[in-house]
Amino acid sequence: MRKYNLPAIVAQVVVMALLLSSLSAAAELRYFQLNDGSVITGEIVSYSNGVYTVKTAALGTITIKDSQVSSVSSRPASSGKGSGKSNSGQDVSSQVKALEQKAMSDDKIMAIITALATDPEFQAVIQDPAIMNAITNNDVNALSNNPKFTALLNHPKVREIEKRLGN
Repeated sequence: MRKYNLPAIVAQVVVMALLLSSLSAAAELRYFQLNDGSVITGEIVSYSNGVYTVKTAALGTITIKDSQVSSVSSRPASSGKGSGKSNSGQDVSSQVKALEQKAMSDDKIMAIITALATDPEFQAVIQDPAIMNAITNNDVNALSNNPKFTALLNHPKVREIEKRLGN
């Protein structure tokens, strides 16, 4: 059997849960400023493997490669308040890395994460190959459609970590 660094795995699970929570406002209209200057307005349906799936009023459901997007915001680009890809100026992988670094550099958060390593709910998630594959691939869409994973969003310790991280 393969050995895992359990606190690191739990940290990754928590980070993905927090990221999913921040993206859960996906039903809100988003403004995609494309590299060619055009703007697409729609609801983010999913984001997986560097591709947004967006439901638009004019074009129906479309896909947009992350590499074609210069920014995604909750306000039209003309407001001057565009905030970047995935609403933070980063792609999902970069957001995950940044949150992991922030969490792992905080001793109190790491204590919570260590405690979560023995939590039965987290154990069930860690032992689910589909969830771990989605986490490894930063597949937010697969995670958002997995009820076992989305239940973690309301876990009291995840909420505590979320509060400490300021998300």
